[in-house]
Amino acid sequence: MPAKKIGVFFGGQSPEHDVSILTGLQVCQVMDVSKYEVVPVYVDMFGGIWTGDALLNKKTYPLTEETRKKLTKVIFAVGNGTDGHLIAVSGLIKKKIKLDAAFLACHGGDGESGMFQGMFESANLPYAGASVLASSVYMSKYATKLVCRALGIKVLPETIVPRPHGHADLLELAKSLDVIGGSKPQDSFLRALYSTHPNAHDRIGRLQQMGVPYSRY
Repeated sequence: MPAKKIGVFFGGQSPEHDVSILTGLQVCQVMDVSKYEVVPVYVDMFGGIWTGDALLNKKTYPLTEETRKKLTKVIFAVGNGTDGHLIAVSGLIKKKIKLDAAFLACHGGDGESGMFQGMFESANLPYAGASVLASSVYMSKYATKLVCRALGIKVLPETIVPRPHGHADLLELAKSLDVIGGSKPQDSFLRALYSTHPNAHDRIGRLQQMGVPYSRY
């Protein structure tokens, strides 16, 4: 029986791009080659998708003009008999790579939000990990807490912070918080952890360091 082709997807456009590369390479290294043929699939910071054996070498990153010559840029095809195919968009020969399953090693962003999961399901491609619904719900920290509370799981209280518009809004926000325990945009990673401070202006500095003004929410 021929080995199944497993596409290991890693990288992505989230702030956790670099750690995702390490995760992807580790997954590729431990895959049982007697059962599976590993196809590394790297998503760069601009959303470009690449494949090629050179991706298995840590020295390939970050990509340069020279390293890109060793890789094949691809798109992920859906429908019309191309389900689960990677189709080359670089080079003279537009080769197709048929995947049997996908292993998603992306951290944060589209790799955890349900977008990639939806792409795989649209292509009828089996994949490891959470479903589209679970991924999208749990990418929102507030929705996660609502689900946990509904299931009787104890969670810490939270404050939903809208994006401040200017210094006055930020000052008002700082005054309203008794304790600044942590800042985590709903769809991103934990920025930092700080304690309260009696001076509101000091709290503004804390909030800015924690990325509150840069949150999408």
